[in-house]
Amino acid sequence: MTDNLSLTELESALSRFFFSPWEPTESSSALIVEQNGLSISDWEEAFDAVEAVRNFDLGENLVLTVEEDSQNFEYRINWEPTDFVTCHDREETDIPASRLYPDDETAADSLEQVRNDRVNDQEELQSVVRSFIKAPRTSVRFRFRIPHSHVESVIGEGLDLDIGVKFRFLWSSLLEEIEAKSISEVKDFVQLRNEKTCFVTVDLPATAFGEYIGFFALRKLDSRDFSDFIERRTHLDRTLNAIQRECAIDGFHEVYLPPAVFVTDRGDEWLTEVLRQRLAPFQAMFFLLGISNTARRQDGAWRIRINGRKTIDSEVELEKERDEWELSVSNGPSPVNADREQVQEFVSLFNWIYHSRSTDRVTVLRNIVTLYTTNIAGLLDEIENIHASARTNFNVYIEDSVDEFIDFQQEVSRYVFETQREVSNLRRDLSNAVSKDLFRVFGFILVTGVGVVSQISRVTNARNALGIALIPVGIYMVLSLVGVRGLNKQFDSIEASREDYYNLYERFLDKQILDDITDSEADSDLKTQFKRGIWLYYGLFGILLAVTVYSIIDLLFTGGPATKLLAEILSS
Repeated sequence: MTDNLSLTELESALSRFFFSPWEPTESSSALIVEQNGLSISDWEEAFDAVEAVRNFDLGENLVLTVEEDSQNFEYRINWEPTDFVTCHDREETDIPASRLYPDDETAADSLEQVRNDRVNDQEELQSVVRSFIKAPRTSVRFRFRIPHSHVESVIGEGLDLDIGVKFRFLWSSLLEEIEAKSISEVKDFVQLRNEKTCFVTVDLPATAFGEYIGFFALRKLDSRDFSDFIERRTHLDRTLNAIQRECAIDGFHEVYLPPAVFVTDRGDEWLTEVLRQRLAPFQAMFFLLGISNTARRQDGAWRIRINGRKTIDSEVELEKERDEWELSVSNGPSPVNADREQVQEFVSLFNWIYHSRSTDRVTVLRNIVTLYTTNIAGLLDEIENIHASARTNFNVYIEDSVDEFIDFQQEVSRYVFETQREVSNLRRDLSNAVSKDLFRVFGFILVTGVGVVSQISRVTNARNALGIALIPVGIYMVLSLVGVRGLNKQFDSIEASREDYYNLYERFLDKQILDDITDSEADSDLKTQFKRGIWLYYGLFGILLAVTVYSIIDLLFTGGPATKLLAEILSS
């Protein structure tokens, strides 16, 4: 999956920026390392660290700023990733270098090099920077930036897996960034690819993962835990399709993720517990959105409506601060919160709803919710009872629906049998058409040919007579092809009707049961035989029609091979 040595080397190169005299800062897009007043040892360490990460094509320009204390000059030196060095003056008084450094010829020479942009390679860069650091009244500072996207590309290429990769240098930075995301922003941040995203940091001391997201240290990307994460099966598309059918959520494709995406139930216990606390608000909000009838965005909040026996209509806003969160609601007690057990109940109930028969299950749930409460606070408080009641009532609902289910099943079976009979009749009509039309065509050609050769040739031109006699044959074959095309259209119409019929009954029958009824081997054989017959007819009569048309043109106009063959027959 990935080369262990390259991972170790990459981690070692990136770690240099933490175990050093600098104080790196991390933004949402990059790690930024900078230091003022460089010493020789600082510069050598910075140079080696930058060179190490550049072996992996990481980082932007190393920017060095050289400044004279009296502000007689200030220069910026850029060491580019291509090893090209450029120098730019930011402030310059045009005082000769020898006057600025009368007692330091090396520093004066270095200033002339920088002024004339003549620092050509790494060796000259190191020499120039050292001379400025040693020079009196001169300070050197540096700044280096490593974009997260650079590291993500390197990790992605090393893994050779088509999954999402999100990299941050520091675990604390990653956690703060996740916590700062709103409900509308978190999907774009997670960026699932093939239904998985791996969050990677340099300093994470533990591992945690679920079906969809995983948190790993860079050195753990060749571990058994990571392999287990990749191998876990997902079903996100199926779940999202089911949710979209049942809920009208603003910007569904841009913002919505099921609560199960944020489950990290395997790995080191302390990390799974931390993530459970920090990701709980997303699970709670996406649970509420995913059981609603409608959810509309309104200035950072969501207006959620649940229609059951009664109606819950409330404006809900998620408010977070570090590891604390709460829901501000427009009616009923507010703010409200949910503990660990309640959030787990949300996820369990949600997974049950959208596992199968989601229309029936979410309908039962909405009825139960609105019987228990008329506000969001009551839903959270009673979630355990609501969950148990929904399952019990769904079982009763199933029992009451058994007779209706059997009726639906029998009706679909009858329809399948009737359409099979129609296809069988079409196949029989096609077989009859093939044999009948072939007999008529060859019989007509034989009778016409013999008549022309034996009789008409004595009184008129046999070539013209035979050519004219073939015209009705060609017309008959065209009409036959049109007739068979009509049979094919009937078949297509039957298939389209069947598809519409099956789509209608998908709401009432489990998809697996419906497939078992409709996807029979006999039905498949009938359709295959009919299609083969159609193409055989088209091929055979298409060839005969082409030969007939060619013969008519040959006999009446061009006098080609057919005319010569007729002449030989007549002469013999």
